[in-house]
Amino acid sequence: MDALVVGPNDVVAAWVSDATQTVDAIAAHGAIYPLAQGWRLVVPPSVKPPDFAPGRYQLVSGVLSRLPDSTAAVTGARDMRRQQVTIERQRREFGGTTIGANPVRTDLESRQLYVEAAQLIAEGAASVTLQRGDGAWVTLTAAQFTNAWQAIRAFVRDCRAGERAHHEALAALATVEAIDAYDLSTGWPA
Repeated sequence: MDALVVGPNDVVAAWVSDATQTVDAIAAHGAIYPLAQGWRLVVPPSVKPPDFAPGRYQLVSGVLSRLPDSTAAVTGARDMRRQQVTIERQRREFGGTTIGANPVRTDLESRQLYVEAAQLIAEGAASVTLQRGDGAWVTLTAAQFTNAWQAIRAFVRDCRAGERAHHEALAALATVEAIDAYDLSTGWPA
């Protein structure tokens, strides 16, 4: 059987013809991959590009080259990363924060309780008693609660602003590789 064997330090530099040939099957480990015209390409793991996948590479004039990403591939990668951003925003937004050294719950149920407490303050209550993120109960004066409520609302806004910034950054990326490499861990409130 004819095969082009690529050693650990080799670059694919020779092929039988100048015809463009697309890899039909890829495996996780070095193996013999079927190509058009009955040829086989041997690609050991030490040579295989990290993003080697079906339809991503072709052989042209004996050189293994990455194909440009299709619009569908870029859109699919972007949609997946946008979903990951939204999941991260929800995890952070609903996971709580700290105000000073006090843990504060920010899930939807707790935020509804804060809305009710704000209404009590607006109706003239001098203080409100709430449960902290660590389960301890605390009584806050109207001024203390107002400051805490403003900080909670700012935290939620910052989480959503972080999500929007990530979505906008992902929209500007043009390749699957860039989208996959994009760092989702930055740009969030503490």
